[in-house]
Amino acid sequence: MTAGSNITVSQAAVPGLDARNAGASITAQGITVQLGPGVVPRTFVGAQALSGAAIELSTSTIITTQAGTGQRGVISDGLGSNISATGLTITLGTGATTVSDNLAVLARNGGMASFTNSAISTRGGVNGIANHAVTATGSGSTVTLTGGTVSTASRGSFGVQAADGGHVVIGGGTQVTTTGVQDLTTTPVTGSHALIATGSGSRIDGANVTLGTSGLFASAARAENGGVVALTGATINTSSNSQADSDPSSATRVLSGGSLHLTNSTVDTMGQRGNGLSVQDAGSTATVSGTAISVSGTRANAAFVFDGGQASFSNSSLFSANSTAVNVQRARSSIDLTDSNVRSSGAIGYGLRIGDGGTATMTGGFSTTTGRDAPALAAGNATVVANNVAIFASGQDNAMGVLADGGGDITLNGGSIVTTGDSVRLSAYPHGIAARNPGGTVRANGTSVRTEGLTAMGVVADDGGTILLNRNSITTLGATSIGLYSTVEQSGPQFPAGIVGERIVVETFGTGAHGAMAVEHFLPADSAILLDDSLLTTHGDLASGLRSIMSASIDARNTVILTEGDRSSGLHSRDNGSEINLVDTTVTTEGTASHGALAEGGGLVNGLRTSVEARGSDSYALYVAGATGFVSEARFWHEFTAKAQTDVSSADGFVPFSSNLDETWIELGLGGNQAGVEQHVPVWEHQLQHVLRWRQLRLERQAWIEGQLVDGHRFTALGNARSALRRRRFMIS
Repeated sequence: MTAGSNITVSQAAVPGLDARNAGASITAQGITVQLGPGVVPRTFVGAQALSGAAIELSTSTIITTQAGTGQRGVISDGLGSNISATGLTITLGTGATTVSDNLAVLARNGGMASFTNSAISTRGGVNGIANHAVTATGSGSTVTLTGGTVSTASRGSFGVQAADGGHVVIGGGTQVTTTGVQDLTTTPVTGSHALIATGSGSRIDGANVTLGTSGLFASAARAENGGVVALTGATINTSSNSQADSDPSSATRVLSGGSLHLTNSTVDTMGQRGNGLSVQDAGSTATVSGTAISVSGTRANAAFVFDGGQASFSNSSLFSANSTAVNVQRARSSIDLTDSNVRSSGAIGYGLRIGDGGTATMTGGFSTTTGRDAPALAAGNATVVANNVAIFASGQDNAMGVLADGGGDITLNGGSIVTTGDSVRLSAYPHGIAARNPGGTVRANGTSVRTEGLTAMGVVADDGGTILLNRNSITTLGATSIGLYSTVEQSGPQFPAGIVGERIVVETFGTGAHGAMAVEHFLPADSAILLDDSLLTTHGDLASGLRSIMSASIDARNTVILTEGDRSSGLHSRDNGSEINLVDTTVTTEGTASHGALAEGGGLVNGLRTSVEARGSDSYALYVAGATGFVSEARFWHEFTAKAQTDVSSADGFVPFSSNLDETWIELGLGGNQAGVEQHVPVWEHQLQHVLRWRQLRLERQAWIEGQLVDGHRFTALGNARSALRRRRFMIS
């Protein structure tokens, strides 16, 4: 056709250009096809190639002059049919009139279409419905877009759609934008998605594309019902909102068995519930690499995986300004993060949060939070494995590094944890590691922990939580920032709390920052700490090495305990039922009024082959203080060869024992291996072995790892019963 020609389509049955059957072709460059005015029905068609025919439309225009429902810009229908153009403009709808079901480009039944640097749009009015710009539907149907722009403005109107096996390829800087809100006539509602692949075999491949949406419930890229979207070098910007967490306006969304592949791209969202990525439903998967996702809307996650969806990230970054960065919820939902960085800056904005049966594995990279009450890594009734991950939390109150809540199971292999926030609100603490409520469990292997704020404890087991530590370093800098803390505050046998540490190093610097403290509040469930082959050092005043109160217990073997501050006892067992049990352990205090071992108010201290030394002034190696109706006890048993030796000494000379109240008991045992000595086995030594073994088994069962702890944790390996050369028992009043 002659360039500059004008064609007016006035009847639905007569397309502007019509090529049929194989071998038929039309070349129409630089022409204009007007849809209307004409008679009803105004389902006008600009150009169609059917049954293997071809049409070429470079630098041409197809435009609606009289709006009508069901109009088509171009149709390529049938195997071998093809419509192509460079610099083509297709505009369906006038914008002022509400119409629906306008399709600017349609390839179906194996038809093909390709456009370069073309502008394709639909304008069916803001209340028009399903006015899609580009559609490829049916197996073998293909549309290729290189450069140019694609846009829609109506309700539930897609920019690019691949359906029922159709395929769309986009590249060369193509821009796809939609502004329409959701279609309310469908259940669930249908947003105006920029790209959507729906149905088995349907696929959209994009490289170097820009995508944008702004309407309610709209996604920039959506894969569903077995459809696949694969994007490389994409730039995605959305401001779409959603009114339900279960139906978010995610920039990229996968559901009902769809798949998304996102590589070397950027995703930025601004809307409420405008997640960067969401993956839901069994069989839905997302694979992301080299991509930066940033979201700033309320209740917006950088990544949200739920209802059985699965996602994997590598070499990527995920940031949420106002909510949790990575959120995985419900059974069979999972995420795998490799060398990726997770960050949140919002209040109660978790870094990585897994719950309700979800699972996560994170290897390398970091998880960081800066908001108040924002743990960097948390699991509740879920499982997380973190390998060599750097964890940072700088917010106030409950901004913990790692939190295993009820039923949460977290394993840390290597890596580091740093928290810098303070405790400001009552009963809110920025601990390094915490496990709370029945079934909350953390296993940390070779992980370093450092807290810098006020009452920011290193490791905390609370009300049913269990923590197993192996080869860790734990440092706290703030006042009342205890190194290890086990507490029971709720009544019931389901709330035992405990910490087991092997070959760990604990160091605290603040005032009142005990090395390890166990509190039971005289409740039915036990609160216990067990240590083996470890080192605990406190530098601050009022900072005991080991402190057990309100009927709790602490057991240590092959351990060194050192306190440097004033009024900082090495051991402090207070209250009836509280106990500290030591085997092959060394206790040293250096500060003023810092007793080596202090038992008071009914507390008990047991020592087997243990040395206690108090070096500071006004300090006793052993200080036992009873109370009316309560008996405090200290029992030490020491083995020697030939020459007797003491294992308890004070800076003030060889009078190491002091008591200030009635009903105080001290029992010292000196054992030996000389031949011919009468054999005697102290009853309390058997009791100590039994108590240690029982407590260890309980914690093993609580952590669900019976039989997996290394031998160093098994306190039954105390050796054979020792023979007694001399025993002395003192009652001091």
